[in-house]
Amino acid sequence: MLTTRYPGLRVVAQDILVDGDKAAVRSVVEGIALADGDPPPVLFEIFRFDEGRFAEMWGASSGFPAAASPEEVLG
Repeated sequence: MLTTRYPGLRVVAQDILVDGDKAAVRSVVEGIALADGDPPPVLFEIFRFDEGRFAEMWGASSGFPAAASPEEVLG
């Protein structure tokens, strides 16, 4: 639903850190309309791998406008 609302949406990884079976990723989100001068939204995610497959994911975000919030997009 988010990509339908924002067809130009693009998540760009800025930093990727790996330690053992975990990887941490900091990304910026492009293609969402923001007020002038507002920085792009940021995603922080941590992934845990088990035998080469995703086992767990944790995430947090910052800077999304209200129209792009999960509550608004999903209704």
